Amino acid sequence: LLEMNAALVELSMTDKLTGLKNRRFFQEQLEQHFNRFHETAEPFSLCILDIDHFKKVNDTYGHQVGDDVLVQLAQILQIQVRLEDIIARYGGEEFIILLPETEIHVAKEIGEKIRHTVEQDGWPTGRLTISMGIATVTSEDTETTLIKKADEALYGSKEHGRNKVTHFHELK
Repeated sequence: LLEMNAALVELSMTDKLTGLKNRRFFQEQLEQHFNRFHETAEPFSLCILDIDHFKKVNDTYGHQVGDDVLVQLAQILQIQVRLEDIIARYGGEEFIILLPETEIHVAKEIGEKIRHTVEQDGWPTGRLTISMGIATVTSEDTETTLIKKADEALYGSKEHGRNKVTHFHELK
């Protein structure tokens, strides 16, 4: 019974398609990181990324190939991040990464490394790129505002041509 319950808990925190953690798990982890931040003032960063022109992938190649692309991206993310980082599928073709103990410049380096790897990888659709937005926690942030900042930075990347990594502080 204990094993079955543990398996059910794991299933409730995992995205079935990609095998990554899901949005619910991410929200719990983000709350824990905020609690830790308020105790220690140790910064952390948040990345939101999505696949550029993903609708075109599904429309051109079909949803199975779209799913294959999502799985491949999830595998790349798992390889590229550090052990302490938390990756989750946020929804659709959006992924989110929590970078503990990570300030602006390191978060941007990690983001660029991921972006470059995705751009250089072999895809069933030909060339594929991602756009990413990053925000680093400040004492004024809440969970909601930090996500909003990363999302605004993501849209900044898209507005400036896609295949970019933008940190929220660059928007000012």
